[in-house]
Formats: sequence, C-alpha cells, structure tokens
Amino acid sequence: MKKLLSVLLVLCMIFALAACGGSNNTNDNAGKTDSSSGNTGNNSGDTSKNEEVDTKVDIAINMDFSTMLPFSELRLGCDLVGRNLLYDSLTRYNFDTNEVEMRLAESYSFSEDGKDITFNLRKGVKFHNGEEMNADDVVFSFNYALSLDAVPWRPMESIEKKDDYTVVIHMSSPYSNAIPYLNYLYVMSEDYFNEVGADQYSEAPIGTGPYKFVSWEKSSKVTYTAYEDYFRGKARIKDVTLYVMEDASSRSNALEAGDIDIAAINASAVELLEGNDSVTINDAYAVRWAYLQLSYKSEFGNNKALRKAIAYALDRDFIVESAIGKYGATATGILFNAHAAGYTENVTKYDYDLEKAKQYMAEAGYPDGLDMGKLQTNSGASAVAEVIQSQLAKIGIIVELDIVENNAFTDICKSGDFDLIVTRGGAAVASCTSFKASFATGANMNYSYYDNATLNELFASAEAESDQTEYNKLCKQMLDILQEDLPAIPLYDWYDLMGSDSNLNVSAGFGIGCDYEVYNFYWNN
Repeated sequence: MKKLLSVLLVLCMIFALAACGGSNNTNDNAGKTDSSSGNTGNNSGDTSKNEEVDTKVDIAINMDFSTMLPFSELRLGCDLVGRNLLYDSLTRYNFDTNEVEMRLAESYSFSEDGKDITFNLRKGVKFHNGEEMNADDVVFSFNYALSLDAVPWRPMESIEKKDDYTVVIHMSSPYSNAIPYLNYLYVMSEDYFNEVGADQYSEAPIGTGPYKFVSWEKSSKVTYTAYEDYFRGKARIKDVTLYVMEDASSRSNALEAGDIDIAAINASAVELLEGNDSVTINDAYAVRWAYLQLSYKSEFGNNKALRKAIAYALDRDFIVESAIGKYGATATGILFNAHAAGYTENVTKYDYDLEKAKQYMAEAGYPDGLDMGKLQTNSGASAVAEVIQSQLAKIGIIVELDIVENNAFTDICKSGDFDLIVTRGGAAVASCTSFKASFATGANMNYSYYDNATLNELFASAEAESDQTEYNKLCKQMLDILQEDLPAIPLYDWYDLMGSDSNLNVSAGFGIGCDYEVYNFYWNN
C-alpha cells in the first residue's frame, strides 16, 4: 500500500512541520463556528481494532530529543512523533479528511472581525498525574510557547481566560490559517511545571496525550506506555519505543530485518525495501524544499555574483534523477509550488548553464576557481551533497564533503558558521509568506543570516493583507528580491517517506515530518 497525500494547497491545507507561515483571504473563517465538536478522532468505537493483538511498536527516529517539553527550537528531527504521544492540542488537522478535529477543545468560533478565536474546552480531561486540565493550563502553555519564540503563530498575540473552560486567542489581524497552526499548541500542566521547573519537566514530562512517559536513555531510546484514562479511549497499542538511529542506512536495514516496525527512510532505500513483502512504503507529498546555502557571516556570503555562479552551475534535474528519483521534483525558484498562494512564474530563474556560471565566477573575482572549504549536511542529504560537489568542480569550486550528525548539524545551521550547507525543510502553509521563518531578519530558520529590511516589511504587509490581488502583488515583490539576492539556492522539493511493517496499519496516523499519530496505529493480526 502506498499512501499519497494530496498537495496541501492554500489556506487551511497544511502539514505538520513546525515552520513559519502566512495567510491570504484572511477573513474566510470570520464568524464561523466549527460544527464537528463531537469529532475527536476517537478510535474506541471499533472494538475489534481496540483488542491488543500486539502490545508494542518500535519506531526508529533520526535524532535524539533536545527536550521532552513540547516547545523547543525548530530542529531537523522527529520531535513531533514524541510530542504526539505525550501531549494533546486544542485541535488537530486531519490530513485524510481535510477537517479539523476537536481534541482538548469541544468547539471554537471566530469573532465577526476574524481577530479573536473562542475555544470551549473539554471537561474531565486528565493529565498523566491525575490532575484535571483547565483553561489555566492552556493559557500557561500558550504564553510559555510564545516566550520561546519557537512556534509560528503570528499574528496570534495573546490569550485570555474567560472561565475555567473557555479561552480566547487574540490576533493582531484576521488569520485564516490560525486553527490548523494550533495543531502545535500542546498543553502542559501549569501546576506541575511550577512545582518541578522546566528541566525536571523535561526529564519526567506529563501531558494529556495517549501515552505516558516511562524512561529516556539519552542518545539511545525513549519508552512510553498507553495512558489508561485517556479521554478518547485507551490506545490500541500498549507500549511504544522510539530508538535513536541517526544513520539512514541503519534505519532501513533495521526495518528490513524486522528489528523495528516504523522508520523515516530516504529515497535511496526504496528500491531495497520495495522487494520486501514484510515492509510497506508510505509516501506523502507536500510543501517541501531543499536549499544550498552560503552564510552571510562567511567571507563568501556577501558575494552575490558567486551565489549566482553556483546557481547556474547546478544541474537540478540531474540532482533529482540521480539522488532523489521519483520522490522529488526540480525547484525553479524559492516558491516553486504552482498551487501556493502568491505563486508566479514571472521571476528570475537559474537554469543549468555552465557558461553563465563561469562568467559570474569571473565577475565574483574567481576566474580560476576557489576552495570554498566544507560543504556540510546531514545523512538525509548526503547523496545530494556528493552530486553538488561534483557539479561545482566543473566551474573550479572545490569543496570538502562533511556529513554531520543531526544535532550537531542543527547547531551549525543556527550558528551561521559555515561555508556551504544543504538544508531541507518545509512550510506549514503553501504561500509565499511561508518563507518568513527562513528569510526574515533574525528568524529562527534564517541560517544564512540574510538581512533585508524591505523584505521584512513586505512579509508583515502580506501577512495582514486580506485582498488576494494585493497579496499576490506583495508576494511578487518578495520573490523578486529573493530570486535576485539568492540567500538560498533552491534545489528540489521532496516526498516524506516512511517504511512500516506490512502487518501494521498506519493509514490513519501517518503524517508529514514525522507527525505520526501512533494512537491511530494498530496491528492487522
């Protein structure tokens, strides 16, 4: 079985990867109330599936957690699968039905001006320590998350408690994508946090989620067990273990051998695994991208001609064909998804052209080539990096490949202390304002340390714009700036791939970016 999620288009068609995004047609939800308050995604109605045919699932993840708190810096790993085990959010976007399911909230409604969202909370929901969840916990969690600047909820500015089971989120402007983004407003216990502090909460976390924390052997594994009093019914699978396997080949080999049940895999592993009847390949396509980036903190970063030389030197079609195969597509620009809000073909493109690349090398001051130091990435893009190394050599650019452990690579990206890096990421909304997190000054994924005041102003204007025509005009200006300056050189977009045991039904819980809902998994026999 292969699962192909539809391209997540405009407005509330989003996927779960913590990244910044924007909006358009922002008054669409004003005054509307969700009509599916009874829809919790409850799996307890089908008793045949709730029988514990097998009691455990073992999942390989590509890097260890930095914290067990539900809010942290954006990373390149599988944080979400762990967060979904321990915690719940107010609402949950369902990728199969394209509907918003109620979780800790029973219902919600927008104000007439579209700037306030009122949530009516579910009563009787208990944290793993037995204490009941209420509005104080939601307010605390929202404010804690905003204090870390680790979540993409702007223009959501503040939250207000109306009573023990009612909260109101206030926004600076109407924001039609607010509800889907709140997938990531995971709720912590205020009392427990105040009692033990952030460090201890991370070491012994509690939430309202379907699984309780058991243990964390750092750099090795994390174990969980089903929560008996979970408000949607006890999970079908009793025990879950997340094993840290940073090397993509190790994950694929473990999956093939049956040592694990689920793993995020690379395209290069598909041919190996497709011939194995005991393994199912699950794929999902959404708004993904891969970039080659120079840091503005390096000696090469401010040389625009050099960036253009590199852009023209890259044969993206060959990169996709040789390193990604059918699970990727060539990127023609920063915003290359034709269905995304604000998309336009009328931008500068850098098609493969070695002669132009050499001309720009001369303009950059390097007619005879140069040694640019290291080309760094993690194991997920190592094959791509090898192709890029070969292609850059054709215009005299020499780079040393450096495949870095995932946590260390995240630190390198955030520091800006690099020569060249290949990064992969995704946006929470298919729109030009999705890229604010990557290119706005000081943004948490602005690894190049790019700084453009005009672009910052355009991002802010576009996020607040409700007229589609004006929004598109603002996007065109932004894309012109980004395609000219090239703070990141687009490479390709790509599919998320997950391998799973063929006897394990994951169809209702496979999400993009390791946004798995293990609660919905079950064994077929």
